[in-house]
Amino acid sequence: MQTKYKVYIDEFGAYGFSSKAENQTSHFILVAVIVQEKDCDSLEANVEEIRRYYFQTGEIKSSRLKGDEKGHRRRCIILSKLIGLPFKVFILSVDKYKLWNTSGMVKSKSVFYKFFNQLLYQELRKHFSNLEFLNDAVGNSEYTQNFLDYVRRKSEPLTLFDDYNYQVADSKTSVLIQLADLIAGSVAFSIDDIKKQKALGNDYLGLLKDHILMIEKFPQEYASYSPPQIDASSHYDFDIANIAYRRAVDYISRHEEAGDIGYSVLKYLLFRFMHNSYRKYISTKELIGFLTRMGYENLSTQTFRTNAIAPLRDAGVIIASSKDGYKLPTTKGEVRDFINHTQGIIMPMLSRLDKCLDTIRVGSAGTIDFFDEPEFENLRKLRDSLHN
Repeated sequence: MQTKYKVYIDEFGAYGFSSKAENQTSHFILVAVIVQEKDCDSLEANVEEIRRYYFQTGEIKSSRLKGDEKGHRRRCIILSKLIGLPFKVFILSVDKYKLWNTSGMVKSKSVFYKFFNQLLYQELRKHFSNLEFLNDAVGNSEYTQNFLDYVRRKSEPLTLFDDYNYQVADSKTSVLIQLADLIAGSVAFSIDDIKKQKALGNDYLGLLKDHILMIEKFPQEYASYSPPQIDASSHYDFDIANIAYRRAVDYISRHEEAGDIGYSVLKYLLFRFMHNSYRKYISTKELIGFLTRMGYENLSTQTFRTNAIAPLRDAGVIIASSKDGYKLPTTKGEVRDFINHTQGIIMPMLSRLDKCLDTIRVGSAGTIDFFDEPEFENLRKLRDSLHN
């Protein structure tokens, strides 16, 4: 029988970012407190005892612990009481400034939430096959409510033995939901740039290190990332992925000062390449939407292809395309998609051109033959190769 886990999620920070605003959070932090179902009762009893002693009749809330020396001392004592209890913590740390720089994602709440819903859910599913998500039924946490809506729609098992579901609870009566709140607010002092200035030397990640399963940082840096040697897809080809990635990073490094439309598109394609485990094609609509958020307005599909995709390919960047959109390729099949897509455009056009000019040649009794003109020599050679 597979082990069942309960997951309590809370977040620190908001989705938005402005380079001009002061005292805003630099990071969006998601904390998932993960508990084996068999340990829930004992953990609840221990945390409830801590709540009664340190918070009396109120809930455990990070915001109730002040950021002064006395508040930090109290926070350290409370967290130290949790050490050794049966729970683990998964942390997703999002640098909003870097994310804004690479994808513009923080400018759209719906895009931001959609992406991190998918990311958090996929990361947890990689490691656990039997999960029950719990959320505060009466709280005002917009993200966790949004995430659980996503779970409800997407909770399809990967295998016959997988089981994912959710339920809501009242944080006033669920001390484990309160625990997630306390941990999210505490680790923020070790992660968020603004909160770090008020940490007074306290290292809450270090204090909780034995409980932390993993800290995923987004977006990843180009220098620290490399395409995986293996992938869940049986069609994945490391050589293709690595060549495409290296060419893209090389282009970015050489065109950073220019910062043109092609540069912006490639940064977004790179971001999705590095942080999308399924590595799906990115639709033209999504890419144009991203560019609109970045300040490029009134872009038509043709303008996008001409001014963004074509110059990148001319510079040797490898971009696969199909009817579903664009991406950096990770399989031979995706390169074939591009070849077939291009062939499907070139061959019919060449055939129509050949018929047009042949009609003129025959109608003029051979006196007018555009393919004999020097400027069309390459086209003539291509036409001749098709007839051989």
